[in-house]
Amino acid sequence: MYTKRLPIMLISGVLLFFCLQGVIAKQQSVNAEGIYLLTDNVLTLLHSSEPNLTESPTRAVPLPLRRSAYSQDEVANEFAILFAELDSSGYTLYTVEVRGQDANFLPTETRLVKTNLLNNEREVLTEQPGIFAFSVSPDQANIALAYYDGLYEFGRRKTCVLNVITHVCTSVDVQFGDSPALWLDSQHYVVTIPWQLAEVNITDFSIQVTPFPQEWSVFSSLLIPNTNVLVLAAENRNNHLSERPSYFLTFDLQSRELLQLPYRAAPSTYYIIDTWAFSSNATYLVYGPSYGVSNRMAVIEFETGRLIAEFHDVRNYQWLNDETLALQGPLNNTFPSIVLLNASTSEITSLATGSAAEGIMLVAPESSSE
Repeated sequence: MYTKRLPIMLISGVLLFFCLQGVIAKQQSVNAEGIYLLTDNVLTLLHSSEPNLTESPTRAVPLPLRRSAYSQDEVANEFAILFAELDSSGYTLYTVEVRGQDANFLPTETRLVKTNLLNNEREVLTEQPGIFAFSVSPDQANIALAYYDGLYEFGRRKTCVLNVITHVCTSVDVQFGDSPALWLDSQHYVVTIPWQLAEVNITDFSIQVTPFPQEWSVFSSLLIPNTNVLVLAAENRNNHLSERPSYFLTFDLQSRELLQLPYRAAPSTYYIIDTWAFSSNATYLVYGPSYGVSNRMAVIEFETGRLIAEFHDVRNYQWLNDETLALQGPLNNTFPSIVLLNASTSEITSLATGSAAEGIMLVAPESSSE
């Protein structure tokens, strides 16, 4: 499952953007694979893979979450949604909600909430300062939670594994970046550190550490769907070129073999790749940096590295199936947009533009071959 996270240096701007839009959910039954927009008190269906479904599902009562102005001149006294994620069924919504603001317009309170969109039941799973990322296990029984134990700028990053039933969050002593966990299955996840890979078993919270060769500094990892192989984005420490390109490696979790792919990330603006996702059957890969130039993202054919498309100013993205990628943002310096890219044909279809594209895009993906 795709990990939702917000780079801390971008929190202030994104928080202000979403909260000014009144990004508060009004419940509806999400009963189709498709693309939804959470904004202005409504969860709206923008696109469905079911050809006979042309209108949004019936809307029901609002969620018990008031709108908040959350402007620079007014302290927000009510919780508002910062970012959200739909589970693969489309029936469960996870939201990180914030309240209050400090001198830098960062939230003073954060909580993680689970909402059943079939009956509108909401459950606060945990409430503590500084939540900035989470990753739900495949069986939805546990959530790896990333948070700061103090102010965002000066607090220490921590991670714990939250039991959804007991609400107990067990601390895991593993250093990490923006992403708290990459789940391999419902009992195991990995954390990528520049010099090593840490594999965590949540049944006993044992940790297996595998050092990387000294010449590689690894930024992030991604599991190739339906395999036991990770793809790693890395920098070669022996490379003294000014462009500092990112390389792609593979690491077999069973054989422990590390190999270098025959291609690398395109230009230097893709240095430090740490946000990326495979299409459902790993035919295509979208990747980019969390920090750097214009939130640029590249879409490639994974087997060959062939570049299919590039986008600037991407704020959100997710695969709908093995060839359709949904993207959101002021793409390529235009107005706010939500588009679909058909990676097999390079065709781009617009779903929404302007104010109709503002909010949080959520995707309930089509069933894969997993």
